[in-house]
Amino acid sequence: MQQLLKSYKMDTKYWIERWQAGKIGFHAIEVNSQLKEFWPTLPVEPSTPVLVPFCGKSLDMVWLYNQGHPIVGVEISEIACRDFFNEQRLSPKVSTVKNFKIFESEHIRLICGDFYELTEDLLPNKFAIFDRASLVSLPSDMRTCYARKIADLSPSGTTMLLITLRYAQNIMKGPPFSLKFSDIRGLYSDSFEIQPLKSINRIEQLKKFKERGLQEIWEESYKLTRQL
Repeated sequence: MQQLLKSYKMDTKYWIERWQAGKIGFHAIEVNSQLKEFWPTLPVEPSTPVLVPFCGKSLDMVWLYNQGHPIVGVEISEIACRDFFNEQRLSPKVSTVKNFKIFESEHIRLICGDFYELTEDLLPNKFAIFDRASLVSLPSDMRTCYARKIADLSPSGTTMLLITLRYAQNIMKGPPFSLKFSDIRGLYSDSFEIQPLKSINRIEQLKKFKERGLQEIWEESYKLTRQL
C-alpha cells in the first residue's frame, strides 16, 4: 500500500508538472471520432450529466455539452481548468468545497483536485461517464484503485463509454499505456457489463506515435453498464 501511495503521488506530480511546463502533447485538438460515432447509440438521455475523469481541457467536453449534457469534469491541474474556461471564453464562478476548487459556468463544472477524494455528494444523483484519457494515463499498479473508485461512485445502471489504446508496449513506453480487452475485463467485470464496440488502427492519425517507432496503434471503445 505504501508503494502504491508513493506511485500515486509521483503520478500526480508528473501531470501537474506537465501542465506547468506546457508539455501537453496528450491534449487532443479534435473531438474524438469514436465519441461522436458511439455516444448517440448509448442509452443516455440528452439532459443527463456526464462525468469526465482526468478531463484536462478536453474538447470532448465541449462536444458533449453541445449535445445537451451538463458536464462534470475532474482534473488535478488548476492550469488545465482555467485554460478550458479561457479558451471557451467563459467566466466561471470559483468556489472551494472540501479539498476541491470548483470552476463552474453554464452547466459546465470542473472539480479541481484529487479524483480519489471525490465523494458522491459532489456529483449528480444520476450521470453517465466518458473516459478517453483517464485509464490509459495510469500505470498498471494504479488501475485497480481507479476502476474501484469509478465503480464506487457509479449508481446502478450508469453507462460509461471507455476508449483505450492497444499497441506494442515493448516498442513504446507509456503514457498513454496499452490495454488489452483482458485488462478491461480484469478491472471492470465484477461491477460492469462490458461490450466491445470498435477497434481501429489510428497510426496514420496519431503520427507522433509512429515517430516513436510504432507501426500500429489500435484505438478501442467499450460500452460499460454498472450492475447491481
